[in-house]
Amino acid sequence: MRRLLALGLIIVAFGLTTWGQPLEIWIRSVYYPPFNEWLKSKILEWSEQTGVEADVSIISDYLLDEKLINAIETRVTPDIIFNAESGVTLALEAGLAVPLEDVVDRLGRDDFYPLALQAYALTDPETGQKLVYAIPMFFEFGYWYIRTDLLKAAGMEIPEQPTWEWLVEAAKAMNNPPEVYGLGIPISPSYDALNVLSFLLYHYGGGFITELAPGGADIFNTEPTWRLFEDLKQLYKDKIIPPDAVSWTDFDNNLSYMEGRIATTWNPGSIMGAMLKQNHPLVPYTKMIAIPPISLGGECVFVFKSTPEREAKCKDLVYYIFADKETYRVKSADEAGLYGVPIFKSQGAIISQKYEAGEFPFLGSDPMVPIARGEAFFGTNVPYPYGEATSVFEAAASSFQITAMMGPLFIKDADPKQVAQDISLWLNARLAARGS
Repeated sequence: MRRLLALGLIIVAFGLTTWGQPLEIWIRSVYYPPFNEWLKSKILEWSEQTGVEADVSIISDYLLDEKLINAIETRVTPDIIFNAESGVTLALEAGLAVPLEDVVDRLGRDDFYPLALQAYALTDPETGQKLVYAIPMFFEFGYWYIRTDLLKAAGMEIPEQPTWEWLVEAAKAMNNPPEVYGLGIPISPSYDALNVLSFLLYHYGGGFITELAPGGADIFNTEPTWRLFEDLKQLYKDKIIPPDAVSWTDFDNNLSYMEGRIATTWNPGSIMGAMLKQNHPLVPYTKMIAIPPISLGGECVFVFKSTPEREAKCKDLVYYIFADKETYRVKSADEAGLYGVPIFKSQGAIISQKYEAGEFPFLGSDPMVPIARGEAFFGTNVPYPYGEATSVFEAAASSFQITAMMGPLFIKDADPKQVAQDISLWLNARLAARGS
């Protein structure tokens, strides 16, 4: 049940306490629905075993982002949130986030891939100490999907180490509009568009933010961004990118691929998870390839401040969800088309073994290799090259403002330098506001 934290303590007026009230638990809906349902069932299983009543809500991603920001601003929060794409740094700066270091230790710190703990190792505003305030639910690995039948018809093969430049050439070779568009990437206000932009900006040698200070986003208004924007604009003009990609939601590239309208796209394993569940005819003609650096989705779990008793119960719940590491892997990866690959080394090793044994024929490479090498980054909440989750970028991501401001490139044929400057100024204004 919601708790009014603006008072800074639990309301005891009129003889009321909050411990008898259910834990309010929010689950942000991810794009592989069976995982949402499994997560809810595990929470209710824990509730039954511990006798702690839980009020569990599965909330759509777009609605939850708005709901979460409002909860933090008003300080009327749930107890815990699962699959959150953003919000932990906003909660921390508001004094509402709880460190999860003890949960990490219970689960076995050495079994975590370093990347899983680095992303949300944030600076405590009071002590200056780096602490883990959130745990990724999984690595939402960003794959490039390719129609191998169309690629073969175009006389091309997937190389051993595919690159972005190769992918563009393959997209052009497979392009046959309006039946099939070669490069089905979202260039719209959406999380997938931001993930793609993060990957490309990294690849082109640019960046979003260098420091949390006025002028920290000057790097965005530089030659790599101008060149990237010019290339994207040309791909759109040449109808390699579909005309409606400027208005896609996070589901539209999934749907366009499954309907056969696009030959390639970027997406986590949600497309393959859905196609496997449907026994979709494109499964045998699809390869999911990795092009480093890998852009990862930032879904995580974190706990809001309340009372020591409620916080302890929430931490125990987090531990319970991850403790059966094998079932966690099966539900988030094996049964989900590798929608989310494991954050634990022990389970990542099993994914690698299964890949080598040919159990994932749709994969073009072992996804755990770039994770282990650190050739991946969280594209929607950790701005490159700054390298740490920050409230400025989380707010920008959840509002989709950055990719929305790219719209004039494609709709109005705007100057890439002007668009880059506008976005840079917008980010710098937010950095200045944070500092003040």
